[in-house]
Amino acid sequence: MGLDSYFTAKRYISEWSESDKELQTKVKDIVAPFVDDWKVQEVTYKVGYWRKANAIHNWFVQNVQDGEDDCKEYYVGTESIRDLYDVVCEVLESGESEVAQEKLPPQDGFFFGSTGIDEWYFQDLEDTKRMLQPIIDAFNEAKELGDKSYTHPVYQYEFYYQSSW
Repeated sequence: MGLDSYFTAKRYISEWSESDKELQTKVKDIVAPFVDDWKVQEVTYKVGYWRKANAIHNWFVQNVQDGEDDCKEYYVGTESIRDLYDVVCEVLESGESEVAQEKLPPQDGFFFGSTGIDEWYFQDLEDTKRMLQPIIDAFNEAKELGDKSYTHPVYQYEFYYQSSW
């Protein structure tokens, strides 16, 4: 029991793409015994998981969920991912509790864990930075492509946040 948070990437599977047809076939082979006529429509990947990282959760509630802390799944756009990454890096680089309290404050709640800005708080930030780094790198690669950025594989995915408590 307590605050669990999930960050996922979903990829729509097209019936018209040859590579997607291959993926559909592979998934269907795994579940074929009872889903013969079903088609794979999307694939969901677990990007990250937080346990009682209430400051990260609070950031999502305030910046993605319009203040609604309701355990629903929310779309997280490119700019929001960049914003979270930037604020995490800023707090980590400062290492100061005053900056942490201002930029990424903890949130109390029913079994949300400690609201102290301590080694556990900073470990949650390190884990978040490590989780987001490959996505940020992919966004930066896509940006370097300029007008052809839409062809970068990172744009085949949509990202989502959901909490449970």
